[in-house]
Amino acid sequence: MLLDNIEAAGALTLPLAQLVARLRSMSVASLDAQADAIVSLRFAEIDPATAPFLMAALQVVWTDIASRIAVSDLPYLDTPGVCPVCGSVPVASVVRVGGPFDGYRYAQCVLCATEHHVVRAKCTNCDSTKGIAYHAMRTDDADDTAQESEEEQARHAKNAPLKAESCDECGTYRKIGYQDKAYASSLTPTISPASRSTC
Repeated sequence: MLLDNIEAAGALTLPLAQLVARLRSMSVASLDAQADAIVSLRFAEIDPATAPFLMAALQVVWTDIASRIAVSDLPYLDTPGVCPVCGSVPVASVVRVGGPFDGYRYAQCVLCATEHHVVRAKCTNCDSTKGIAYHAMRTDDADDTAQESEEEQARHAKNAPLKAESCDECGTYRKIGYQDKAYASSLTPTISPASRSTC
């Protein structure tokens, strides 16, 4: 169905048409092996060309599964950094605005889109409270930022709607969005799939 929608969207470039044909020709066993490698994060076994399409299909299936599970049926996990529904890592986290959960932080699963509460002062990967830092990029003219004082740069970083939260303990980072700052900003933060690094 996903490949049908891609083909129905309009003329495909030659490389994309070849990739769609390759995906259509893959056996069920090959597709399962690739899906297993993606979910298990066995990067050396993953075909980078087909991975975005297979991950998109996996996300649809797992999001459907997650939507059918009652919150009361979810087990309590004492394992930091994983989704309580499928065990995958979060793609990012969002600090909510408004209602009874104003100011609460939720991590969103990369696979099933389940959002689960995470304390704001903890790393979403290792659960550490030590060495947490926040980093923001400027989106306006770089020449202007070179002349800003450190105080002005710190003020901008504090008010940024999208930041990278890094952890010195495990050496990872993950994006964190702030809905209150996004609404107050002319920027609309977007969360890309590549939001986690182990560098």
